[in-house]
Formats: sequence, structure tokens, C-alpha cells
Amino acid sequence: MLQVRQKSSIPAAIDVNRRTAEAGIPLSWDRYEEQLPLCGFTQNGLNCSACLQGPCRINPFGDAPSHGICGIDAAQMVLHSLVEKVRRGAIDHVNVWLSGVGEHEPAATLSSEKATAALASRLPAPVLAHLAERSLLPRDVVLDVVTAGDPFFVDRGMLEQTRSSLLRLGVCAIVSSLGVCQATSATARGRSEAPSPPSSDGVMILLDGVAPAGFVARLEASLASQDDVGLASTSQVHASGARFLVPGSPELAVASGLADFVIQSELGGYPSLGDLCDQMDIPHLTIASGDGWPDLADVLQRARAHHTRQARPLLDGGEAMESPADGWPADIGETVRTAVRQGAVRGVVLLVVGTNIRQTHFERTAGVVKGLLAHDVVVLLAADAVRAAHLLDDLPAAAGRVLQALMRGRSRPWFSAGSVFESARALEVFGPLAGAEGFGAAPVAATFLEIPSFAFLAAAIGWLGLGVSTQIGSPLPIWGSPSITRWMTDESRPWWGARLLASPELASPEEQVQQLVRELDARK
Repeated sequence: MLQVRQKSSIPAAIDVNRRTAEAGIPLSWDRYEEQLPLCGFTQNGLNCSACLQGPCRINPFGDAPSHGICGIDAAQMVLHSLVEKVRRGAIDHVNVWLSGVGEHEPAATLSSEKATAALASRLPAPVLAHLAERSLLPRDVVLDVVTAGDPFFVDRGMLEQTRSSLLRLGVCAIVSSLGVCQATSATARGRSEAPSPPSSDGVMILLDGVAPAGFVARLEASLASQDDVGLASTSQVHASGARFLVPGSPELAVASGLADFVIQSELGGYPSLGDLCDQMDIPHLTIASGDGWPDLADVLQRARAHHTRQARPLLDGGEAMESPADGWPADIGETVRTAVRQGAVRGVVLLVVGTNIRQTHFERTAGVVKGLLAHDVVVLLAADAVRAAHLLDDLPAAAGRVLQALMRGRSRPWFSAGSVFESARALEVFGPLAGAEGFGAAPVAATFLEIPSFAFLAAAIGWLGLGVSTQIGSPLPIWGSPSITRWMTDESRPWWGARLLASPELASPEEQVQQLVRELDARK
């Protein structure tokens, strides 16, 4: 494994990477290096497999080929690629919602049109008006993600219609996220007590992916009386109560020796974990929503049989995660609005981070969070950013006096918004800041520093659709078409009501902070 110190900003993860490399156990970074050089056509959106005549690619330098077999040019190919990626991400959000995560009654048993209307009604009234005016308000997220078209792919005169489809797909992701937030909040309220944080020397069961809510409830109940067994998770979706979350990729959790038993879900599970568990002789199984659930007594027996009290660096100093369902002050939205109006707080930024293998994990997270805190910005963390921030002990010192006062005795100067599928929880803070024009003049923004999957991309486009300027820190597949790049970044603010902050070259954390601060100041 080359340049191991460039893989993650978490020292324990670097140590795990080194040890697995010495043991000859391949992880994602090894497989990534085997793929290099990556396909430049695909990275720039100039590779199309929309039919079985291709795949086709277009030369970005003006030479042949300049069109696909069906006749599309670079702009059509790039935008079609983006729409389909956002559609796939929106489907992931809808699937998590419909899986009934955290709910006693799965949403799939309801009318999806009625459920969509009920969820959309939770959006701030000015934002609803903004969406309705632009025909972006979904009527039925299940139907909308299937039927949203890309007419620009066929007719170059239908760019605006394709823009509507793109944003509507993103808004479907945010509306589905509202459903997940509602479900996980209900689950957290239904717990008699929060799960205890796992012990670094106890038996450890690791959940990977978004497991069925009923199974998670059964598992937690069965572990309630097991003092020597802990439950860790790679996903915050079903971790609305206090539970340790593993920092970094699921592979690191297994390779570090953290897990004595791994339970994977078909929804969001990491493909390589089964093989990795086999290599390390760790018992594991996969569950699906429609399957019968495993015998938990057998799971516990096999986990204890595997257990060894070995060093587990990813758990050293670990603590239970704050619940996004009940970790915020009930009046946080109004408190922040008052602070903004008094000029004490500059604004609010939702910071969503995945772990993209092409970027050093969490390298930007610490710098951007510290920079925003230093500028008196309230920070809401989502997805892997929550896990990373728990390991950054010097963050409280970065918060100014105003933010220290807002913390009200909290040990952390930021607030957890949950997983990427729960990022709509940020509306509890954003909502009171909305004005007559929605979020168009509100000092709020979102930043996606690392985007590992289409679900993150769909959420980013969704926040744009809601009128929230959004910064993207991972390469986007749009740079192959200068016209689509201008249309996405420079020319669309009057229609979007927000700016897409992105560039082919990744800015430094300091530059990203300044970009966000300027955007907040411009919206006051």
C-alpha cells in the first residue's frame, strides 16, 4: 500500500492500514491503486452506457469522437450522466424511508402519495412556496424518481425541463430524508434507555448498512442484559440512540479487530466485508428485509466464541454518540435565529462527509469545522463527519464565546444531524431562518466535503433545490462540458435561488471556509 499516511487523518486508522498491508490483507486503498489510472472520460461525464449500442465516449479536446452513436454531444452526455447518478441516489433515499427504518409500521404500507404530502408539509412554508413556484414539489416520491425525465438527452432545446427533473430528484431525496428522521425519532422515543457505549475489551457485534428496524430493535433488546456485549455501527440511520459509530470505512472496523461478529444488511452494506471477515476468520451473516431473521442466541454464542481481548485502536477512548433525535436543544432553531438577528452568529452550515477513497479521509473535516467555528458559524455535522469530529478533541477550543454560550454546557461545539439519509434534520435549524423568499436570503449553506456515493450527490442537489447554496468538495462528472459547467455553477442562481460551489480542482480547507463565509454574508 503506497503512501499509507495519506489514507486517513485518524492516527488509529493509519495504524490499521499499515498492519493490514504487512499482513497481506487487501483493503479499498489497495484495490483503488490497482485501478489507477482512472478513466478520465468517466470522471468528466463523457462516458455513456445508456443503451446497448455502446458504451460511448466523447473526446473533451475537440477531436473525434465528438458524438455518441445515437448523436448526443458532450453537453447532452454530461447532463444525462449527472441526472442518472442523482436518480440512483434518490432511489437510495426512498428505499431507506420505505424500509420502515425505525418505524413500527413500514412506510411502504401507506399510500406513498399521501405520505409524501405529509412529509412535504413539514417544510417551512416559504420553502414550500419556492418549490411549488418552480414545479419542484414532489407529489409522490416513489413515482417521481421513476418518471423524472431527461428530455435534454433527446432534444437540446429542453435544457430547462431537464434542470427541473434534476432538482426534483434531489428534492425527493430530502423529502424521503424527512421520513427517515421522523422514523428514527420515533424509535429513539420508544427506547426505555439509550444503549450503552461498547467496551473496548468486551464482545463486539458490528452492524453494517441499514438493517431492518424490527431486527435492530430485537437485537438491542437481546443485548440489554448482556453486560459484556457491545453494539457498534457503521451507519447512523439506525443509531438514533447513543451508540458508538466506527470512524472511517467499514473495512477499517473489521481489519482493526473491532468486531467479533458482523451483521450486514443488503441495504447499504459494504460489498467487501464478507470476504474480509472470511480472511480474518470473523463470523458474519447478511440479512434482508424479506428474509427470516437469524437466531440471536446463536449470534451471541458465535461472537463470544470468537472474542479475544486484543487491542482495538478504533475504540480507544470511544464514547457513545449523541442522539440526533434528542441531542439538540428543543429551541435550537429559535435560539440560532435570535443570535443571527443580533449579529452574534454569522449563520449555519450543514457539513456532510462520507469517506471517498480518492481523498484522504477526514483531511478537510477538521480544518473546515475549526475554520467555521472561528467565524462564529453554527455547524451541523452529518454522516461520517460525526464520527470524525468525536475524535477531534481540540474542537471546543475553536468555538468563539458566542458559540460557547449556545452550547449550554455541551462538551461539543457542534450538533449531530445524523446520517446522510437524515440530513433533512438540519431543517429544524434552517427553517426559522427562512424568509419570505424561502432560503434565498437566509444565512445558511451546506457543504459536502467528500462524496462517496450517489446518495450523497442526490442530497446535495436536493439542498440546492430547496434554495440552499451547496459546496461540493469531491470531483463532479460535469467538467467535460464547459457549457453544462457554466450552467450548473455560474448561470443558474436566479432560477435555483442558490449557488453550486464547486470547481475541477479541489480548494484547500481554508479556501472552502472562506467561500462558505462569503456565501453566508452575501445572504444576510
